[in-house]
Amino acid sequence: MGDFNQRIPRKYSPQNVYNLMIDTFSDFDIVTKNNIQPINKLSIDHLYTKNCKQPKTIQSIDNIQNNIKLSDHFGLDIII
Repeated sequence: MGDFNQRIPRKYSPQNVYNLMIDTFSDFDIVTKNNIQPINKLSIDHLYTKNCKQPKTIQSIDNIQNNIKLSDHFGLDIII
C-alpha cells in the first residue's frame, strides 16, 4: 500500500508517468483502482496485491468533515 499520488485510471498525471507506473506493477492487482464508494472518487493511494484473495470490502473515508478539508487524501478502509 502506498501514496502514489496517481489516480487509476489516469486523470491528470502525464501519460508517460502513468504508463510507467502501470507497467512497473503489471504483475499485481490494483484493488483500489476506479471510484471508491461511498464518496465515489478516484484514490491517489493504492493497495496492490499479488496471488491474494480480493479484499472483502473497500470503502472511502471522506477527507471533508464539518466543511473542513482535513487532507488532500481521503482515507481507505480495506478489509482483506
